Amino acid sequence: MKPLREEVVIKKEIQEEKTNTGIYTGQTNKQTSGVVLYVGPNVKHIAVGNTIVFDKDSVLEQKVNNESVLFINESEVLATIEQ
Repeated sequence: MKPLREEVVIKKEIQEEKTNTGIYTGQTNKQTSGVVLYVGPNVKHIAVGNTIVFDKDSVLEQKVNNESVLFINESEVLATIEQ
């Protein structure tokens, strides 16, 4: 896959909220993270393999080869997580 311009393709990490007793509430955080799979040619600050933090309202979810991936513009990425 070759994203255009400043687009970044990521695989979302599922982060469900759970109570103190360990029960999952079924809700997810508004801010979430994912691993970068592909970057467009004009992306400057993000590389394949980076884990990024983003607002879930800033992404477009699509199925590609039966896999759900997210598209986001580099300017919408909030942070990268150092591993």
